[in-house]
Amino acid sequence: MAAKEYNSLDADIIENELTCRRIGKKVLLFRETASTNDIAWEYSRNPNNNGLCVFAEHQTSGRGRLGNRWLEESGQSILLSLLLMQWKDGADLLTLIAAIATAQAIQQTINTTVQIKWPNDILIEHSKVAGILVESRTDKPTPHYVVGIGINCHQRRDFFDQTELAMPATSIDLHRDDPVDRNKLAHNLIEQLDFGLARSPKEKGAIVEQFKAMSSQLGRHLIIEYNQHRHSGTCIGIDPIQGLLIQQDRGGIRMFPAGQSRIIKQSHYDDSELNP
Repeated sequence: MAAKEYNSLDADIIENELTCRRIGKKVLLFRETASTNDIAWEYSRNPNNNGLCVFAEHQTSGRGRLGNRWLEESGQSILLSLLLMQWKDGADLLTLIAAIATAQAIQQTINTTVQIKWPNDILIEHSKVAGILVESRTDKPTPHYVVGIGINCHQRRDFFDQTELAMPATSIDLHRDDPVDRNKLAHNLIEQLDFGLARSPKEKGAIVEQFKAMSSQLGRHLIIEYNQHRHSGTCIGIDPIQGLLIQQDRGGIRMFPAGQSRIIKQSHYDDSELNP
């Protein structure tokens, strides 16, 4: 069956009536590129490009957290990289802001709850619909950051069924009666990101609490991989910067840091999957 045709992304439509103060003054759109993050880094040589938003209809080498690849087909997703060259509050807080903004932008398009799976996945009904990758370079007087965001929009169920994924995945269209308007979603995403960036650092506590309220982990049973070993237990607390606080099945409470940990399974327990 031939792929269904959807409206293409249009930089002029995305930019139209943006009210942002920090980002989105320049929007670039590529039909195909290896990685929008790589393009954003190329533009970081000019300080006037702070706040640049780079979109693409297709990436041939998109990347995700912990070295994973971001899989998508042309014209099916939102693929955005945001360049920030005047951000002084660190990658951890930036990841929280990006996760909240992405979840809220998606929430505007559907009538079901959108949650955040620590530290940087966005879920609809426990399936991944979006992911975030924050990259930094500290060889400058002020650290430079690129925030990469990928959102599944038009993918059909058979796309995910034929792809080997680490966790269940979904798209926005699978939760709507009609295709999502990607230009409107891209516009709203920039607006939400700009609003979140304007809140920091004076509202850091409120940002952390909002992240917790949107979390899908609290009170759930998890299997976590940390330092090549698997651990299981119930999530009793979240520090979005430090990690997950777990009441372990084998006794004791332990914090698992975000940078070296990943959730293997959530709310399902199978002792055979743990290391001895």
